[in-house]
Amino acid sequence: FKMLKFNKTMRNTFMRGLVDGATSGIGAIIGASVTLNPSIVLITGLTSAFSHSINDFFSYKREFDIDILNSTKKIEELSNLDAKYIRESPTFLKKRKIYKRKSIVGGLASFTGKILLLLPFLFLPLIYGLISSIIIGISIASFSGIILGKLTKEDKSKMALDMGLTFFVSLIVGLLIVWVYGI
Repeated sequence: FKMLKFNKTMRNTFMRGLVDGATSGIGAIIGASVTLNPSIVLITGLTSAFSHSINDFFSYKREFDIDILNSTKKIEELSNLDAKYIRESPTFLKKRKIYKRKSIVGGLASFTGKILLLLPFLFLPLIYGLISSIIIGISIASFSGIILGKLTKEDKSKMALDMGLTFFVSLIVGLLIVWVYGI
């Protein structure tokens, strides 16, 4: 974990990943809850957590690839340097290291956000697990919003409200889908 160095960028990445995991995780939990089977909720939640985390891990790699491709083309156009020289430069290598860290941190954060929502289903009956997951999700989103507000020097209460609202809208959409299909 020494490689991760939780500087401001990594804390920001972690908080955003945590909210992302919780916000996308509530949909899987709501959908699986209609089965009235806590095991199905856990299995659905776990598969969603792993697949989403893997996607987040690779999305930072794709973001790096696109960023580097664009940067390399611009540098080549503005100078006589070739792509190989640019990609071996210290600046390029440093940027690659940052994106690798963001990949790991973002993937772990989204996984953590989803797993935290699933914990109540290990100990509580389904309805209480669902209510607890909603409370945990709103707490994660609001707390992360406060931290993000502090990191980005934005209004903390506005960020907390924004993140909490994002989670709440995701929850409502999940409930509407379940209601529309009459399950």
